[in-house]
Amino acid sequence: MITSWDYPAEFYARLAKRWPTLSFACSVNGEMGDFGGMIVSIEGKTVNLVRDYDGDYVRRQHARQIARALGDWEGFLTRGRDYRLVADEPWNHRSLACDAHFDDDFWFYFSNREDVARFRARYKSRLVMRRDEDGWRTARVPPTS
Repeated sequence: MITSWDYPAEFYARLAKRWPTLSFACSVNGEMGDFGGMIVSIEGKTVNLVRDYDGDYVRRQHARQIARALGDWEGFLTRGRDYRLVADEPWNHRSLACDAHFDDDFWFYFSNREDVARFRARYKSRLVMRRDEDGWRTARVPPTS
């Protein structure tokens, strides 16, 4: 979204109020380098971490706040979703019919093996992984129809 002079803070705040089940994370950067940060909304709770880069700005503190928010975002994306894969060229589809969360690296997170298999049968994908107690490991999930 491109706006003149400032970002639409109220728009983001209203999104969470209007659609409380919508969760999102977005980066905000002033084109003149005068402000920046991110806004994270998870299950109706929005955290606005956009800051002016003025004389009172403390980069280290801001970076810590953003790191915590990104950790919360990753936890939300992957909670109860122990399978993930990378979709090949998902931008070539108008929509992808699936129950998955996805991130900006094109990882799609699924709740179960069957959902991953159905997705693979319909869309090209690679690098299927499953989470265990030690982290993410490569998994074999052949596509099924």
